[in-house]
Amino acid sequence: MSAATGAHVALRIRTGLEAVDLGFAMAQQWWRPLAATWLVLAFPIGLLILFTLRSEPLWALLVLWWLRPVFARVPLHVLSERLFGRDVSVASTLAALPRLARSGLLTSLFLQRVSFSRSFLQPVLQLEGLRGAARRKRCAILVRQDSGAAFSLMTAVANLNGLFVLGLLLFVSLATPSEVEWDVMAYVVGDEALPIVVPALYLLGISVFEPLYVAGGFGLYLNRRVFLEGWEIEIAFRNLAARTAEAASKRRFAAAATLTLVLLAAAPAFASDCVPKEPSSSRDCIGEVLADGDFGSSHKEMRWVPKKQDEPDAPDLSWLAPFIEFLAKFAQILLWGGLALALLALAFSLRGTRFALPGRDVGPVFPRSFMGLDLDPRSLPPALVEAAREAWRRGEAILALSLLYRGALVRLGQRGALEIPNSATEFECLRMVRRTQAGAIAGAFADLTGSWIRARYAHEAPSDAAFEALCAGFAAFEEAA
Repeated sequence: MSAATGAHVALRIRTGLEAVDLGFAMAQQWWRPLAATWLVLAFPIGLLILFTLRSEPLWALLVLWWLRPVFARVPLHVLSERLFGRDVSVASTLAALPRLARSGLLTSLFLQRVSFSRSFLQPVLQLEGLRGAARRKRCAILVRQDSGAAFSLMTAVANLNGLFVLGLLLFVSLATPSEVEWDVMAYVVGDEALPIVVPALYLLGISVFEPLYVAGGFGLYLNRRVFLEGWEIEIAFRNLAARTAEAASKRRFAAAATLTLVLLAAAPAFASDCVPKEPSSSRDCIGEVLADGDFGSSHKEMRWVPKKQDEPDAPDLSWLAPFIEFLAKFAQILLWGGLALALLALAFSLRGTRFALPGRDVGPVFPRSFMGLDLDPRSLPPALVEAAREAWRRGEAILALSLLYRGALVRLGQRGALEIPNSATEFECLRMVRRTQAGAIAGAFADLTGSWIRARYAHEAPSDAAFEALCAGFAAFEEAA
């Protein structure tokens, strides 16, 4: 347990695959509540789907696949509660189901159902409760990093699930006596009708791998929260608030107990002069005690109630058969419509993707301001390095470093080598430069970024020799421009 955060994991910045491994470790540590809640709450729903669509195995398989975000809400609730040491049981999870159903369930089933980062982004809906533009903005910030790890997680879990189902099918085929003609490969690659056993095995597969998939995505989410917001500080304040609330609750309980004792002491004690001398006289004594006003009084109440009528014969409902058939057709249309909506949602999610067409130059996005810095090239002095040295000699270290840092960003932007999104940070810009530029430029920009961040946020100015080295290294950006 981390003493600094109160969480039962060590919250620190990890790589994407390390964050996925953290999620798997949480699932391994808390497998008992995960298994209990899944078997009691999620698994029976899958069995109900199999029983309802037992004559349509293909539809049963499709519905099970479609409803996986519904099932995933149960393990995510367990993991989020256990993360902070709170006990979670089947009863508490059952009580939380209405809240889980209201936490963006339709968004998970339609807008995010075919997203490669579904488990990565599910906590935004279920735990943060964001909707609309706030949710889209939050998701865009999260997937800016570790989206590759989320795709790898989804691919690995899908392959493991498929191999699990195929392996069980082959095992059943090998275990079937030779007298029974049942070719499993005819159902896998042939034209035979899909048996209900395949959706049943798929349900077993998601029962094993869906909690792992949710845990891996939750690990990625925690890693991004730690990187973006310094979540350790937030958790420390949350624990402080919880301790304060607990102390206040104890004080209120003590006050209520004291008041109760005072009222009991002040209340007149009831005593009856009736003391039976023998068992035969106890009935008269009981009547005398009950006649006392402290035991209340009796009253009569008159109400009008309808008389029971003879029940008529059961009506003939055969005329409802066409209507029931229409409802079945309508349900089928809804399922196909849901698939069409999912495809539209996928196209809508890709609407902001820019593709380079022949003869068309798609330039990078370069803002006019970044983290409060003016990136307009006209705001920079012509002799930028000399102006920075002059500011340094006057003791204005922040101004001197900001001139060098702004100049580096503008030079890289003019070259078309740097694309700065609206919500980017200094470290994200550094990662972009390291991915796209040569070693000399990347090294000079890394030194300049580190000195600028320490001076601006920690008020630690570099030494004179270090600043002169930054001025000398700025020549790499001038040559690149």
